[in-house]
Amino acid sequence: YTMAKDKKIGSCLTCKHIRTIKKGNTIMPDGTCDAYPGGIPIEIQFGSVIHDKPFKDDNGIQYERKEIKETIPPAIRT
Repeated sequence: YTMAKDKKIGSCLTCKHIRTIKKGNTIMPDGTCDAYPGGIPIEIQFGSVIHDKPFKDDNGIQYERKEIKETIPPAIRT
C-alpha cells in the first residue's frame, strides 16, 4: 500500500506521534496519538484518509515519519 513516496497507509505505526503500551515483552499501539489522545479516527486508522494534511480535530498535528533505529548488527546485514 502506498500513501505517498515514503509513507504507508495505516502509517500510524511509522508516525512519531503514535502512543504505545507495553504488554509483557511486547510494545504495541494503544489506538491513540498526540493528534488524537481520545482515539485515532477509523478513517485514518484504515487509510481512507491520509493524515499528511490537517484533518478534523487533529490538534494541528499530522503524520511525521519517526526515526527507526537500526537494530540489526552490521555483521549480520546482507
